Amino acid sequence: MKQYDCVVIGSGAMGLASLYHLSNNKMRTLCFEQFSLGHTKGSTHGQTRAFQYGYYEKPFYIPLLKSAQEQWSNLENLSGLSILKTSGKLEIHDNNNVDVSKITSIANQYNIPIEIINDPSKLATRFNYFNFNHNQIGIFEPYSGFLDIEAAQKAFLSGIDDALCHHNVNEIVLNWEIKNNNVILKTNKNEYRSKYLIITPGSWYEIIKYKISNIKLIQKVLCWFNITTKLAAEELASMPVFGFDIGSDFFYGFPPYQNQIKIARHTGGKVIEGPGDLGLEPSSEEMNAIIEFSNKSLNNIELKPEDIKYCLYTQTKDSDFIIDRHPDYDNVAFATGFSGHGYKFAPIVGQALVDLVLKNNPTLTSKFSIR
Repeated sequence: MKQYDCVVIGSGAMGLASLYHLSNNKMRTLCFEQFSLGHTKGSTHGQTRAFQYGYYEKPFYIPLLKSAQEQWSNLENLSGLSILKTSGKLEIHDNNNVDVSKITSIANQYNIPIEIINDPSKLATRFNYFNFNHNQIGIFEPYSGFLDIEAAQKAFLSGIDDALCHHNVNEIVLNWEIKNNNVILKTNKNEYRSKYLIITPGSWYEIIKYKISNIKLIQKVLCWFNITTKLAAEELASMPVFGFDIGSDFFYGFPPYQNQIKIARHTGGKVIEGPGDLGLEPSSEEMNAIIEFSNKSLNNIELKPEDIKYCLYTQTKDSDFIIDRHPDYDNVAFATGFSGHGYKFAPIVGQALVDLVLKNNPTLTSKFSIR
């Protein structure tokens, strides 16, 4: 039976980040991925992810974001790849649905540069690719932006020592158990032994072998639009990541990237029974809502739906992550429940999982504990 220092289950963003940090710790590691690398059946595909500092309702995330930003920057320097694109982010809220004083106070407390734009005519002049109404206010974060998923995956892989870390793709972990303080894993192909186990299963969280309550799997739609516009190229190039808080809905999108604009809805979605149900029933209501938002809110740009993909939110009740050492086995750590906003934290989640199994000082808040 093959022996490893650590096995990782799942090679999405959190699994690759764990492998990267395990490699830095010179640990002999094996990662199992039940599909191919970069597959489209989970939560870490779709070209881009937003990176914004404005967690004004839950400011304990902000220091974590700053740590994550530092690690993304280190990955860029090591790999020579551009991962984090600083396009800025504009959030639009109804004037009577946002606490500007609270946002300003938190931004000042955590040294987040922001700009409050409460004059609709100024919004319309500066961001002339959007439509605004007289009751809307803008919050602009100049140092936010988005992550290039493909570049991030390549950067993690380039930082992993191939002599120490190995990937077994299209291999499914069927079961694991603890024997004599070792983890014994059985897959559809073989059996393996490891001193430590890190589980980053995404929506396949049953492999954690611990009851996790209050999680829902939500099918989300990502929509890409081809662009026709009379705007000058330099005007379109200045478009930030954007989010519109409209009633009970929140829509978001990205500046033109590879000649398309990606738009999605953070709210809503279709609850499904299991991850294998992803895409079996089209989310026509959500798709229609995205198209309606796009037609109403984008100005001087004609959008034609070109492509859609489905992804999964592994949604916790409070939208906070679950990152912890296994309550029954102290050589096993896991992370799940990223609720549609976890990708940007991947480098520090990977570090936290390695710290948990090695019993180093914790690098993340205890708010993410399952206990």
